[in-house]
Amino acid sequence: MGKIIRNERGMAILIALTVMLLILVIAGASMTISQLGYMSVGSEQKYQLATAAAEYALNAGVAAAATCSPTSTSGSLTGGASYSYFGRPDNSSTYCFVYGKGQMGTASIIRVTVVPMSTSDVTALVANNISNETFNGDNSAISSNGCGSAVIYESCGFSNCSTTISTESHFIGEPKAQQKTIDDMTSKLFNASSWSDLVTQNIAAAATLNSSVPAACKFYSSNATTVANTTCTTINNSGDIRCETSGGGTTNILASSNCTTVLITAAQVTINDTQNQAPDMFVYASETLSVGLSGNQPTLSGYFCTGTSGETSFNMSGSGGFTGILATARASNITLSGNTTSEGLIFVGNSGTETPNVTINGNDKMQGAMVFNGNVEITRNGGGTAYPNIEYSADQINAWKSKFGGSLLSSLIKTASCGGGSLSSATSRTKTTVY
Repeated sequence: MGKIIRNERGMAILIALTVMLLILVIAGASMTISQLGYMSVGSEQKYQLATAAAEYALNAGVAAAATCSPTSTSGSLTGGASYSYFGRPDNSSTYCFVYGKGQMGTASIIRVTVVPMSTSDVTALVANNISNETFNGDNSAISSNGCGSAVIYESCGFSNCSTTISTESHFIGEPKAQQKTIDDMTSKLFNASSWSDLVTQNIAAAATLNSSVPAACKFYSSNATTVANTTCTTINNSGDIRCETSGGGTTNILASSNCTTVLITAAQVTINDTQNQAPDMFVYASETLSVGLSGNQPTLSGYFCTGTSGETSFNMSGSGGFTGILATARASNITLSGNTTSEGLIFVGNSGTETPNVTINGNDKMQGAMVFNGNVEITRNGGGTAYPNIEYSADQINAWKSKFGGSLLSSLIKTASCGGGSLSSATSRTKTTVY
């Protein structure tokens, strides 16, 4: 009997030990599971913070795509995550590869994208070659108005070109200037493949407008090259217009009272002394366009264009201004002076050897863009508080899309936009996660 009791006691001890072992195993497993869960939650938190940091880095890199600097920029964010980003431009400085990295502990998130260094090739001043630039006046400036670089150019005609331009205090933009290949800008500004294509469309636009403009509001020929030299002047400062040909023909256009649009086509067109606000004008000069306004309040508003090799001389002074679009093959000189604010686009489309001199004097300002497929020489003169400026404004260019019945120029003029890269224009985007 005593032996049986001792055996039962041994079994009880064995069972107790087994139960205790099971409890220890369960407790250990619970602790391990809890620890794994904690580690999982911690890893997910690190991943989320690293992801946010990578997003921040990528967006910061895209915002700086206009400069596309290869130098890494880094910093820390609230929560302990760190970020860094840099850019790499392509050979033509058209696109920027942006690399953004977020780091939180051992969690690392990398985001990359490719964006245009500028969503628009248009800014305050675009030129194939800047042969000379002279700045006088404390406040004289060429400004991108916050839309990327102030100047886009391919080459310079003076020594130390890139150094001089990059340090030019009168250029206001980020970067101040961007050097890149300047293709035919016609297709960037208009829905036309080339300058000659734009001229063809301008002729067609004049013909379309001819069908809707009353006879009393136009001086029109379907073959402008056959029309003798034409000079149009204001009648008695009224805003009405008298067009006279060298052969003696005269057309009086009572513009101020009868016309919403004035249409003029001829081989050579000269416009003088528009003292008061005349209606919008659509002018096509197949050979030469000369504008000379010098009255107390000279104003000129409309769309002005020349033929395939047409040349423009454009001189405005006084207290009025130019509002509209000028598209010409060549330009001998463009002068804006006085106390005016001109708005719109001046485009010289034929990349010939001529070098037009653009002069802005006094307190005059050009809001919009000046674009040259070829050369340009810029001179701006102002004294004291004078501020002769060229300031980019997409709004002023786009305003002309609604002119002349809407569809005529809406289909011809491309929508202008503010420069700089954007995620909406990204061509690729990837993500890599490393624990």
